[in-house]
Amino acid sequence: MKSGLAYIGDTHLVVNEELSRHAHFRGFNLVRVNATESYAANCLRINDRVLVPAGFPGLRDSLERLGQPVLSLEVSEFEKNGRRLELPFTEILKSPGVLPRLA
Repeated sequence: MKSGLAYIGDTHLVVNEELSRHAHFRGFNLVRVNATESYAANCLRINDRVLVPAGFPGLRDSLERLGQPVLSLEVSEFEKNGRRLELPFTEILKSPGVLPRLA
């Protein structure tokens, strides 16, 4: 994922600073990610949690202030692969509390 933005629901859009001024994003509540944490803008909301790469406390704090539950995922091994997050869905499923358990 290398988009630099993510829709996390409730009209909230996580966006890196350089994209935040784009006219298409007017009307959204922007959660701006500063340049030092721009990789973290590539987050993903699943159900009621936002999955965020670990090591980006600024974005995590911003999301938590909005009342968004955050799950930080260690992605350093994935970053070595050309800084692409190619997290297998099975790894997401192993993280406690991400998806509701099926009865």
